[in-house]
Amino acid sequence: MSTDTAVVLPNDPSIERAILGKVLVNPAAFGDARDILRPTDFHHPRHKLIWSACLAVAATGGPPDLLSVRADLERRGKLEAAGGLAYLSDLDAAAPPGGGLEWWTNRLRGLSWRRILMGLGEELTKKAGSGVPDEEILRYVEDLQGRLRDLDAGASKLAAEDLADVLGRDIPPTPWAVPGLLAEGDKVIESGAGGIGKSWLLESMALSLASGWPVFAHYDVTRQYKVALLDLESRPWETDGRLSRLAAGMGLKADAARGFVQVIRSRIRFDDPRNLRLLMSSLKSWGTEFLFVDSFRRMTGGNTNDGEVVANLFNRALDPISMELGCGVVIVDHTRKRTGEAELDAPEQALHGSVDKRNASDAHFGVEARQERLAFIPTKTRHGRLPDAILLEIHGLSADVDSSEPVIVRCVGSIDRASDKVQDAIVALLTDVGEAGMLRGEIIGRAQYSTRAVTDGLSALTKRGKTHKAKEDKQTRYFLADASRGQRGQTSARRIWEPE
Repeated sequence: MSTDTAVVLPNDPSIERAILGKVLVNPAAFGDARDILRPTDFHHPRHKLIWSACLAVAATGGPPDLLSVRADLERRGKLEAAGGLAYLSDLDAAAPPGGGLEWWTNRLRGLSWRRILMGLGEELTKKAGSGVPDEEILRYVEDLQGRLRDLDAGASKLAAEDLADVLGRDIPPTPWAVPGLLAEGDKVIESGAGGIGKSWLLESMALSLASGWPVFAHYDVTRQYKVALLDLESRPWETDGRLSRLAAGMGLKADAARGFVQVIRSRIRFDDPRNLRLLMSSLKSWGTEFLFVDSFRRMTGGNTNDGEVVANLFNRALDPISMELGCGVVIVDHTRKRTGEAELDAPEQALHGSVDKRNASDAHFGVEARQERLAFIPTKTRHGRLPDAILLEIHGLSADVDSSEPVIVRCVGSIDRASDKVQDAIVALLTDVGEAGMLRGEIIGRAQYSTRAVTDGLSALTKRGKTHKAKEDKQTRYFLADASRGQRGQTSARRIWEPE
């Protein structure tokens, strides 16, 4: 190819260093790239040599770690040409956090393809201008097509690993960020009705991860994480006010937070390819490990009732952020209006829009109002046992507290799902209101138990003849069947002996 300095061959040294660094510090990641990348796919001469050494070490059955690759380069007298030990050692800093190498190898392979095409195009241009017969040019074009097919066939292998190699390793532990609740790289949705405090919970969780402060003063955090916050709902002064008050509640000072939290000021859409590229580039440069977004509806210009729109958002935006950058994503979402039907109003069913949101996420947390408090109800996890629901209090938001005062989001107890206690609470509420009865939604709001627990409790009481119900428009009103038997605290003591 011509050496005209005006022609810049497509290349990205940062991608090359990221791949090499990942392999040297975690040789298990080598399988993602071994059958896809060749030394010529790397543009920098040093990187060609290092990748050749990785392939040579792997061919002997050894792991292509730093020591083995260094030894191979020394044996072939190529260590200095590859940058020396200092350069090899510095590559670990370029390794992308978490995830595999599929995105990086595809990007590098694409750049390599462009260089090859530029070279072939230059050859064709020279041939066309050399005065040779048309037939020869056509034969050359056919030859080029065959060479391109061969190149494609040589790279068309899926990354795979033999099961025997998988079974030969120890089972990897879950990379918990918040043990039992949130793992590194998770895609999470936190949903609830509007105006109940979801944004406070989201930003409290973000600052907890950034500072190491226990989430909701309840869940431990394994270490400090670098986070980014994208608030597409609030005005900047509102976001800043919440963050300042939450930080004050945690005792988080500016110097301690520096470098750990990026507050994104741009308004972007995740379904805009240019916006997404800019976001991913920024997250990579910041070293972001968790991205917090408020809210799902404003991430896209599409209809979130459409399963295809939701699937595309996960497949084309959230999955690459999680899998290619190793960055978790926690998103606030809204719930639809209550229907009055128990099953449809449960946290796991009440998400606004397509059910594909919950299906595609790794975890889902439902948030429900409980008078002055919030019920935080995990309804889904991919990592084992579902965490227990807890009751939260946002301390510092009362009307008589100045808006600059610290705010603390803290757990004030578990939501006991024991049916006896739930039924006792329901009976107590219905006893207080007497013949007026209560709407199902009112009972849920005042009982301080989850929607599911109250629903189960109402069902059990109705079956036992303790309550009866009547339809009121589209809602259900419950009444105590016999007030004389509904004394507070007495239900569970008799229940086990009473016939159905």
